[in-house]
This record gives sequence, structure tokens and C-alpha cells, in this order.
Amino acid sequence: MSDGHVSVARQFMETYAAGDADALLACLADGWELHEEDGSTTSRSDLADITRIHANAFPEKKIEWIHELVEGDRVAHYVRFTLVHSGRYHDLEPTGRRVELSEMIFHLFVNGLIAESWRMTHPDGVYAALADTPRPSSP
Repeated sequence: MSDGHVSVARQFMETYAAGDADALLACLADGWELHEEDGSTTSRSDLADITRIHANAFPEKKIEWIHELVEGDRVAHYVRFTLVHSGRYHDLEPTGRRVELSEMIFHLFVNGLIAESWRMTHPDGVYAALADTPRPSSP
């Protein structure tokens, strides 16, 4: 079963990079949640929105697979993303800047789908990397 888990975990990353929110959601169980390092959570619909926004703002994405661990019903990835800012992102016009993010993500599988995930990303946030300041809160 581990090979199937690895395939789905890789598909999770690859569909994000391709901007395919529907295919990404197909990797996730209905009650899936992503636990962020600051204690917040991201839902399925939040992640689909992020994937679509990033598809428009950063159509050019590269994934570098650095490390992969598999243990039973868990898969962990350490990856590096390189994104090119070529579309509007929130209030930022395209800059052409390359943003590099490193991410560690840990997935728990149930019935062949990702049921829960935990993630740490550095630096913290694409917006801050582009604007050299945190994104303003939405009203």
C-alpha cells in the first residue's frame, strides 16, 4: 500500500504545481485538514482557492524533490518550490521575481486518500517574499 500512498502524495504536490485544483482535491479525503506551523488549519476549499490563485499568479513552478520518507500509512516530503511571479497576486502586479520556498509536509492516509496533513514552509509566505512585508489583512 505504501507505493500507492507515495503516488498520491506526489500527485498532491504535482497537481498544486500544475494549478489543477480539482485533481488536487481528488487526493484528499472529505474531512481533510492541513495543520500549519502557526497552529492554524487550511481546509479543502481553502487549498483549492490557493491552488487556483497561485496558478494565475505563478504559472511557472518547479518542484525539487529533496527527501521522501514512508512509514506505514504516513508519507513525508521535503521539497523546494521555485515560483515565477508573472500574474497579479493579491495587490501585487507581476514582478517577474523568482520565489523559492522550502516545504516539509507530512500526510496521514486513510483508505488510499490523504486524511490529514501537517506543513512547515520557509520562508513563511509567498507574499512576504515578493513584497518584503507581510500581506495586509483582508477587511
